[in-house]
Amino acid sequence: MPRRLLIAIILLALLPAHAQKKNKKGYGTFYRKADQKVELANADTALQMAHRKCENYAWAAIVDAMMRAQDVKIPQDDWATNTSAGMKCFPSLTDYPERALAISNDYTLDGGRKVHIDATYVAGSLADPATFVNSLRLKRPLMVVLNGRPYMLFAVTYDDLIHSTGATGHQYQLREFKLLDAALPPGKSERIVSFATTPETLDQITGVMTVNVSPR
Repeated sequence: MPRRLLIAIILLALLPAHAQKKNKKGYGTFYRKADQKVELANADTALQMAHRKCENYAWAAIVDAMMRAQDVKIPQDDWATNTSAGMKCFPSLTDYPERALAISNDYTLDGGRKVHIDATYVAGSLADPATFVNSLRLKRPLMVVLNGRPYMLFAVTYDDLIHSTGATGHQYQLREFKLLDAALPPGKSERIVSFATTPETLDQITGVMTVNVSPR
């Protein structure tokens, strides 16, 4: 074997794996920035404990925190009673899509401010990981329903894949979610749930709800 060819093969073998990840047509390279993190500040205090030991009140507490992040201050109890035919207590929930639809409406807030709330529930894990990352960057928590129970997402660890040409923007590979359980009080360590987002565990995500508030 020619000496130059032997040296080239050895150098290629010594390259790090991330530097060799080229697409099939050879149009550039993806570089990986591992273990990036986005986290909401003061999330534990922002999420109130559910006022009753009921799943619909845990759901309402998370909705309350999601709305307050977009300057909509409607009490937790109002979200609960308006979506539960009064002050009913449900030990578990299966109607997450209907609840998102029920709170999507026009509202007139204290002081006369008028807004439109659009809540979207998607069954399963969202197809685009950027939704999780970008929402937290905007300081907007999401609701993640894990094995049927609602939690508030407040932190994401991910790998950032950046193409050398810049043509494809950023692609994210999710590593871990940090969730808060509204059934437990702020300051309690058991309130924080760590969830590794691997292909084997993503089917545990029942669904995801996002909220967008716009003026009208």
